[in-house]
Amino acid sequence: MTDVRTLEQEASDAVELWELANAEGDEATLGEIAEMLRGAVARASEAELKALLSGEVDGNDCYVEIHAGAGGTESRDWASMLADVCALGERPRLQGRAHRGA
Repeated sequence: MTDVRTLEQEASDAVELWELANAEGDEATLGEIAEMLRGAVARASEAELKALLSGEVDGNDCYVEIHAGAGGTESRDWASMLADVCALGERPRLQGRAHRGA
């Protein structure tokens, strides 16, 4: 919750600063505000992910199965591409393992 309040305050400060800089035509300050907002957006994305993954069982393992079904060649290609993306999760941070069946 602190993250949200901090972001709200940063947004409010940025709006006030933008109004002053815009009225004075201060391009340098407008550039600083844009950089400040980019940082705030990045922190908001982190806070969103943190909020989504803050439940009791969110740290537990899971299994994902990808099946092409009876869709033909295009469905198999799509399932293969999706499996390749899931295989990228084998990075140490994500601790994933991909198993390709027949």
